[in-house]
Amino acid sequence: MVSTGSGFVGRPVGFLGVASLGKWRVKRFGISVAADGPRPAVIEAADAAAVTVLRAAQMSSVSGTDQSAWVAFTIVHEARPACFLQINQWCGGVDLVQRYLTSPLDQPHRWVPVTTGAIGCVWELPVIAHERDAWVQHVLDHPGKPDLEAYLTARPGPQHTEIDM
Repeated sequence: MVSTGSGFVGRPVGFLGVASLGKWRVKRFGISVAADGPRPAVIEAADAAAVTVLRAAQMSSVSGTDQSAWVAFTIVHEARPACFLQINQWCGGVDLVQRYLTSPLDQPHRWVPVTTGAIGCVWELPVIAHERDAWVQHVLDHPGKPDLEAYLTARPGPQHTEIDM
């Protein structure tokens, strides 16, 4: 994307809590062009999509002995052209499997996969970087005793704005 000369404007990142979605424990983040975060209908639609996607992953690929089994994070982003949803699943300790979906702004429940190979936008990538660092700090740096609880409670630092959602 080419800059229009107006400069980059950050968007607030809100922590939406840790949800139990089936067997999954999911850290949830929200980003929006609106200062108060994604609309509740968008968050609800994102959670429903995450349940479906993670349930399919659970059936096909997750080992019950994997330290990272059943841990994921989502980013729901209500942007100007559409809504976007990242469902990021930790697998095998060091791999991050991502599903990237989009839906129309006026129909947030109609998620479809993004097929362009995109992995996120400039507002979403800092959350991914934070989650990577938290995963290394709390899980990978402790191979004998990973601290999933500390990972699940780790929040982005002061470079992000937390908003109450």
